[in-house]
Amino acid sequence: MAHSDDVQTLLARAADDLEMVLSMRALALGADQIFGFLAQQCVEKAAKAWLIQLGVQPDWTHDLRKLLPQLVNRGLVDRSEAEEFVELNRFAVEFRYGPAPRPGLIDRSIVADGVNRFFESARAACRLPTE
Repeated sequence: MAHSDDVQTLLARAADDLEMVLSMRALALGADQIFGFLAQQCVEKAAKAWLIQLGVQPDWTHDLRKLLPQLVNRGLVDRSEAEEFVELNRFAVEFRYGPAPRPGLIDRSIVADGVNRFFESARAACRLPTE
């Protein structure tokens, strides 16, 4: 896959995840572990697309602790926002395969808004049109 194809594919898949995150928030649907997993996936894919656009080959990882600092260190993402996204790692592994999180662990409104902002920043940085 060519560089721009990788970026477009990752952002398209991130957009799919974001659509579900926003729908789950609006309609109060689904389990928190699924909501958190999709939020984590959106950030992961958008971060990888952004890094590729910058000419960086991202690590083959789902760990946001390894991906987001590369954007923070370039001044593209706020450190505190990145630290909040890192909390979503638990939904990609721990809660994906283990016991469900306690109710109220994730604030869907705050997470959905943050993930949406991050995705839009990545899309703008990659110069792809909005839908």
